[in-house]
Amino acid sequence: MKLSMWTLYDWLEKKGFRPTAAISDGKPHIEGLRFPQNGQEYDPTGDFAQIVSGRAASGGGSFQTALVCGVDMVLLPSADAQQLCNEVLEAFSFFDRWERRLLMALLEGRSLQDLLDIAHQVFQRPMFIKSDSSWVFAITGGYDISVHPDWARLEDSAVTKQSDFNAVKAVSLDPEFQMTFLQHYPAILMSPFYQGNVLHANVWLEDRRVCEIVAVENGRPFVQGDVHLMYQF
Repeated sequence: MKLSMWTLYDWLEKKGFRPTAAISDGKPHIEGLRFPQNGQEYDPTGDFAQIVSGRAASGGGSFQTALVCGVDMVLLPSADAQQLCNEVLEAFSFFDRWERRLLMALLEGRSLQDLLDIAHQVFQRPMFIKSDSSWVFAITGGYDISVHPDWARLEDSAVTKQSDFNAVKAVSLDPEFQMTFLQHYPAILMSPFYQGNVLHANVWLEDRRVCEIVAVENGRPFVQGDVHLMYQF
């Protein structure tokens, strides 16, 4: 599982470490944590994160440690190297298990609903997979219809296996939003139909868009790490 610095930043923030992000790249290419040998300098070209002195990384700032990968840094004010190491390794272990669950579901030929339920364990937001004709293939359960004015129709579309033509009409009237259906990488955007930010990803098969995956913000703002995790999903 390759993670981004944004994902690790979000993980550390949720754990209460009060990190500061200095991230300009943030692509999901980090393969793990590397521990340099005595006297070995940090390699800024690798795909492994390393833990260094926060004061050195920030040019004399008041940070105790820093997690670095390439040009990206996550600076921590009061966590020592061992604490940071433990948290980063725990993050990789968590997401590795998640990736294995997704892979096994694919190998076992399980349903889109099963795949979405596994994804929901990480995103923990209302989510659904919908065809290009707005037929909902799968939707996360357990949410009240107040999540969104159209949530009940989305649930009904999954049961009846019929398209939601109101949704088709809403997005077809917005030419700017139509451009999102040409994207090959997930994005956070304001949706005219869902009346708020959504995390949107198209699924392509042999250069044909076959469906889209949507996660609804639901009162908790998205972070850049969500975009990269959706890409992994």
